[in-house]
Amino acid sequence: MNWDAIGAVGEILGALAVLVTLVYLARQVHQNTFQARLGSIQAINASNDSAFDPIYIPQNSIIFTRGQQSHVDLTDHEKIVFDMLMTRLIASFDATTYQYIHGSYEEELYRGTARFYNGFIASAGGGEWYATHKETFSANCRKALENPVKNQEI
Repeated sequence: MNWDAIGAVGEILGALAVLVTLVYLARQVHQNTFQARLGSIQAINASNDSAFDPIYIPQNSIIFTRGQQSHVDLTDHEKIVFDMLMTRLIASFDATTYQYIHGSYEEELYRGTARFYNGFIASAGGGEWYATHKETFSANCRKALENPVKNQEI
């Protein structure tokens, strides 16, 4: 075997090594991206869950239930509590919408979440509240809440 042949074999082996390295790195980047998205989804879900924490306090639960039926029939104190509860919930959904738009939340999960949160503003009292507070939230959030099934292009 002459030196030219040995050099050619070395170049081929080097090229193969570079190719294998690139495939390996691409796979690692893909796996890391996938893990980051899973972590993001978990964080979003935890944030949404914690938005409900104050509602689990019995007196807040009663106010929230009454407020969903009729916001105008609440006392001044109850309106303050209901407003804070609703703002916390819808702000959590607004953050979820932001994450979805930027690719951190899966579409199927987002659609279900949008339909769930739409229920709060679809109730009589929730609708009364939302009519006076909706400008507090992003345009994308409002679009998703108001059209939970048709919000394909947020």
